[in-house]
Amino acid sequence: MRKNIRLSEKTGNAGAGSAEADKTITRLQRKEKIMTIAIYSLVIITTISIMLIIFILLLKG
Repeated sequence: MRKNIRLSEKTGNAGAGSAEADKTITRLQRKEKIMTIAIYSLVIITTISIMLIIFILLLKG
């Protein structure tokens, strides 16, 4: 079973404020930043692609 860890709290099996909990929190925050950047990049690329398709269709019509 998976444990959910809130990024705003320091929790874990080792206790609050321990080195292991700090490392886990830091790692999760880094993954969260990477995922946020990836999602924003995907949205931007999709938007530009849709705009290009619409532009090409308008030129042909």
